[in-house]
Amino acid sequence: MREGGLASSGAGGQRDLGSRCPRGRGGRLRATIARLVLVGIALLAAPAPGSAQSGASTARARILAGLSLTKNADLNMGIYAPGAGTVTVSPTSPNAGKFTATGTPTTGVSVTYPATITLTSGTRTLSLTPALRGAAADNQAGSSVVSSGSTVTLSASGRYYFWLGGSTAIGAAAGTGTYTGTFTLTVQY
Repeated sequence: MREGGLASSGAGGQRDLGSRCPRGRGGRLRATIARLVLVGIALLAAPAPGSAQSGASTARARILAGLSLTKNADLNMGIYAPGAGTVTVSPTSPNAGKFTATGTPTTGVSVTYPATITLTSGTRTLSLTPALRGAAADNQAGSSVVSSGSTVTLSASGRYYFWLGGSTAIGAAAGTGTYTGTFTLTVQY
C-alpha cells in the first residue's frame, strides 16, 4: 500500500502526492508534525508566566508530657578537719545526692550542670567539682557517667535517675564551719 495524500490537480482530477516525495521523506514530515503537536500541547499545559501555583504539606506536632526534676537527696561531703586535702564522694556512694527526671517515655533529654560549685561558710569558700552519674533504672551501682551537655533517654516508664558526687580540696587554712552551695541540674527536651 502506498502512503501519501491526494490533492486536486488543475484539471479536476486527483493525483497522488506521495508519489512526488522520495521514499522516507513523508515519514520524516509526519514525525516533525507529531513533534510540533506535542510541543504545542506541552506549552498549553505549562502555566502562564505570573500565574499562581500552590503546593500542600502535612503539618505535624508532637505534644510531650511535662518534664520534671525532683531532688530526692542532697550530696553530703562529710566532716573533715582543716588540711584534709582532696576529699571525694563518689556518685555511687550512699552520701551521693539524687535526682529523678520524669517525662515522656523513651524521649531524649539534654542534661546541663555547672563545672564547679562554690561552697561558702560566712566569707570563706571551697570549690567543689561535681561528678554526675545516671541510669534509666533506679540502679545507682549500674549507673554511668553523665557529662554536662550530653543527652540521656528516659525509660519506658518515663524516668531517669541521677546521682551526684564530687570532690573538693580542704587546705590547712580552711576555716571551720558548715560549707554549703547550690548545684543546679537542668534537663530539657
